[in-house]
Amino acid sequence: MIDELSCLAERRVTSIGGPQYGRRMSVSRRQLLLGAMAIAAGGGIWGTGLFPQRDRERGVAGGRAGTLSRLMVRDPTGRVSRVFVWRSAGSDSALVPVLYLLHGVPGTAAGAVTTGVVAATAAAVGAGLGPLVLVIPDGNGVRADTEWADASDGKDLVASRVIRSVIPAVEGNHPRLRRQRAIAGFSMGGYGAANLALQHPDLFGQWCSLDGYFRIDDPDKVFVDDTARDANSPDRHAVAGSDQRVLLIESRSEQGKLIPGEAARMQGLLNAAGAQVTVWKPSGPHSWTFVVSQWRPLLEWLKPGWIAV
Repeated sequence: MIDELSCLAERRVTSIGGPQYGRRMSVSRRQLLLGAMAIAAGGGIWGTGLFPQRDRERGVAGGRAGTLSRLMVRDPTGRVSRVFVWRSAGSDSALVPVLYLLHGVPGTAAGAVTTGVVAATAAAVGAGLGPLVLVIPDGNGVRADTEWADASDGKDLVASRVIRSVIPAVEGNHPRLRRQRAIAGFSMGGYGAANLALQHPDLFGQWCSLDGYFRIDDPDKVFVDDTARDANSPDRHAVAGSDQRVLLIESRSEQGKLIPGEAARMQGLLNAAGAQVTVWKPSGPHSWTFVVSQWRPLLEWLKPGWIAV
């Protein structure tokens, strides 16, 4: 069940979009970077009386595909963090799909906004994808490497931040059915997307991992006992995804021991559980450049799983 935790504030900060995906991408990315730098310079929480109102509305791109806003939400630990929300033009409703995107480590929500993924979303919507809300929360806490999870010591409750704070703040009076809600992530965010989706199959009908992994990798000791490690091992809970649509994207260029082969391994576990699994194996670096290169196809893959608006 999603608890009612109020969003501290919301302010529209920019308009982003345009109908041409390839031709306008470089312009949109540059303009988006400038806009994100302006957002980061403010740093206040609006409308609470706690911090001065230092941010002003700034337009950074033409077009009417949608708007990018920043929310500040408080999680169950009391920590306040940023959430960036891109909404396509038009009124909100429970039928408009919402996609939550989790960054990797090191990383921030503001940093993810500058990569081009928001501009790629706007371009896809402008080209006919259909209405969409893209949400980029922040996964940092006391630890840098939070695994997007609730830590055993209670100092970082990042999973609860997403489920109990971010989702209600974004969806507000129009909570989505699971079929209209998806979660995706890159690297550590890919692990987080799998972990959250399989822990909450009642909330997420689809999930996507880009260069993610599906077993415990915990250098900052988020999980200190076997119970916590078992609960946060996606590869041990594939059965929870039996009626989910799953997309696993793993670059053929991946090296090291953590990620190579993880998509195929998790595909086998999910297939055995009855999940609908698609695996892509393109080439590309372990970076947001790779994510952006796959973003338009990823959005198109998600579309059949959503109720048509």
